[in-house]
Amino acid sequence: MRNMSVEKIVNELSVCMHDLAISKGWWPNGPSGRDPAEIVALFHSEISEAFEEYRRGRMETWYYAYDEAIGEQHIVIGEPDDPRIKPEGFWVEIADLLIRLFDTMGAYQWKYDNGAEAYIDTEIPKFIVEQHRRCSGMYDLMTDKANAEHANFFATSITQASLGIAKANSVDLWHVIDLKHRHNETRAFRHGNKKA
Repeated sequence: MRNMSVEKIVNELSVCMHDLAISKGWWPNGPSGRDPAEIVALFHSEISEAFEEYRRGRMETWYYAYDEAIGEQHIVIGEPDDPRIKPEGFWVEIADLLIRLFDTMGAYQWKYDNGAEAYIDTEIPKFIVEQHRRCSGMYDLMTDKANAEHANFFATSITQASLGIAKANSVDLWHVIDLKHRHNETRAFRHGNKKA
């Protein structure tokens, strides 16, 4: 992936993430079967979860696993070999946002918009607010029949801002996305019968 353009990576990941989502029971009726409000609310949820990790000072990726012998969860030190062990932390939540976003891009067949540009604020609270604003802008376009095809503009700007702030913090966000995607591959159908 390192020698590919961001456009090519995003467009390929949107197919990959959407295929996995379909295999896990999401999108059974395609985009017409899901409410755009539900889709965008899930984006907002990931952004808010990222902010909670920031508030707790958990910027680094950390892991927890369930220990059947003692019947409780425990923190795992270092990057585990077992993808069933769930990664957590600020950057993982940003990766979750992009995974959901790429899945949506795949569902709607949106392509990365090279004409889109995102202002990148490296202060985390401002970044969080701007990401919420971009998601709301995307929702406005998704629900406007005359302009729905332009929602990929906001999808691209959310991606650009996330990659930009990660780079400013020396974080390989592509690696974190891969970690979380590998974990998602191990999850149950509809993640244990979640509604959305």
